[in-house]
Amino acid sequence: MKKITPTDLENISFYQLPKWLMEMFTHNIIGVGGFKTYILMYDRLRISSKNNWIDKDDNVYIKYSYDEIMKDLNCNSKTTVSNNIKELEKLGLIAKIKKFSSSNIYYLTIADIKDYTSTKPHTSKSPKGYTDEIPESYTDTSTEDTYSINNNYINNKSNKNNLSKKNLLDEIETLDISTSLKEKLSEFVDYRTEIRKPIKSFRVISNLISQIGKRFLDEDHLIGSIDMSISCGYQGIFPTKVANLATKVESYNTMMLKKLEGLDGGKSF
Repeated sequence: MKKITPTDLENISFYQLPKWLMEMFTHNIIGVGGFKTYILMYDRLRISSKNNWIDKDDNVYIKYSYDEIMKDLNCNSKTTVSNNIKELEKLGLIAKIKKFSSSNIYYLTIADIKDYTSTKPHTSKSPKGYTDEIPESYTDTSTEDTYSINNNYINNKSNKNNLSKKNLLDEIETLDISTSLKEKLSEFVDYRTEIRKPIKSFRVISNLISQIGKRFLDEDHLIGSIDMSISCGYQGIFPTKVANLATKVESYNTMMLKKLEGLDGGKSF
């Protein structure tokens, strides 16, 4: 080891972090995991800015997969990464756009420690001009390709048999679904273990998700159906009754197709 010289200061690679982030850390507002994950994201954001990864509202964004974050954090738990991201979202430090592939798009926000130390409850703030639309520069697949990516992703996981409960819960955390549905699916896994009918294959989970827009109207319908099935002591999941389900499912599928076509810049297939 050697003492640092002025020349070293010019050449050493280092991570930068906002002073308010350090203040949040020293005031125990943010945990170690969220702190480290934000620093990694902030470093990527600076690179994105240099590469002109900027949306139409002049907001810089990054693309960061769970596997990349795990590697950069030197950890092997997707649940840990998911919890870190959830903490950053809860604190309003990031805004996430889910993608069907393994990588999500993230916007970072600027915080003020006064927002967290005042008596007023903190509310998440999205970047100015931020929308849920994926930037065009990140939309390079057709609607058909997008469906294919999602189906292949789930099908690959479906081949994983004889999973332990922990591994199954970890796999659920990586899915491109809402936090509420992840929690409800995890509850279903716990329930099956309690009744001594443990789920050992991811196919059970993937089959449920693939039925959204078919047997289940949307994620909320699936969540309600899981609740009802557990309360009735069923081993499987049976859809709760919904008036005019066929019409609503058709409307849901039409909405999803329009959304996907919009994300794809209007490409046809």
